[in-house]
Amino acid sequence: MPGRVTEGEVCVRVLQVASTYGKRCGVGTFAGNLHAALRCSGVKVKTVRSVPDGARADVTILHHEWGLFPDDGEARETVQRCPGPVVLFAHSGGGIERFSDTVEGFCALSPELVGPTPRPVCAMPHPAWTPARLEDRAVLRARFGLPADRTVVGSSGFLMRQREFPEVLERLLPHARAHGWFVDLVSSRWSADVPELRQHLQSLARGYPDHLRFGTRFLDGPELNARLQACDLIWCWTKMPSRPYGSGSASDQYASGTRMFVADKAQHAHVLGRPNVVRGPAELDAFVDALAVEIGRGVFTRHDPSALAWEHCVPVLTEFLTRVVSAPAPARAATARP
Repeated sequence: MPGRVTEGEVCVRVLQVASTYGKRCGVGTFAGNLHAALRCSGVKVKTVRSVPDGARADVTILHHEWGLFPDDGEARETVQRCPGPVVLFAHSGGGIERFSDTVEGFCALSPELVGPTPRPVCAMPHPAWTPARLEDRAVLRARFGLPADRTVVGSSGFLMRQREFPEVLERLLPHARAHGWFVDLVSSRWSADVPELRQHLQSLARGYPDHLRFGTRFLDGPELNARLQACDLIWCWTKMPSRPYGSGSASDQYASGTRMFVADKAQHAHVLGRPNVVRGPAELDAFVDALAVEIGRGVFTRHDPSALAWEHCVPVLTEFLTRVVSAPAPARAATARP
């Protein structure tokens, strides 16, 4: 859960609308974390799954992803019901700028998600919960029952096909057995359960009992961060096409301060190029081969993760919301609403 945002009272009342709020999925989890971060920054915020009748707010943040709205008409109708100027938060691109005639601004986790538009756009990297300080790795390993004298490699994320955890492990675990490494996978059920993935991981764990541990329990920010801190190196892979939507898994992993090996894809752009982040191939076989080489190098440095902290990223959004609210009324009134 985000914390330590102390910018003081911000005189903006925000209604946040996310149809999957409270659910175990990317948009729902993000909306919950953003709610907490806005409150910590002094913003008065209410988060709902649908716009209530008679809702009042200075500005509305409406989370948009193409899978959340069956068609443009429903998205426009939802905008019309929102109070105050509306900022459309883009979680996927591909033409979202065509809603420029119905909203007063856009927010996105990558500027490439929003095409040319007359409306202002706020671009912010995907934030993550970050610790005030990194903890002693030996202490964390004792706490989580991890081996103290072996190289520990890890990863994290929702248990979904796109992350290809079984496919990565099938290729990585023979290296782990040969070199004595231990793999700690921190996964959790996505909104749509995929039991065959869990069964595949269980089969791998039986085949490599001394080299693999995985769990499917959802961990809050501090506990997930500590588990990732306990690793020597963590990997971030997805089979999804390279596209700039902003990966929460990459942010969570960067927030641990642990050295990262990351697939060279656009959704990881906000961590690629940062200190202690190693760029890996975009094809699975080459990625795992290169990952094994990187683990074998034994370079397990740590980095300062504060660049992606909620308290670092959210003030950019609150300033943007304040500017939207403060825009001249005639400019907002000229916005066409169906």
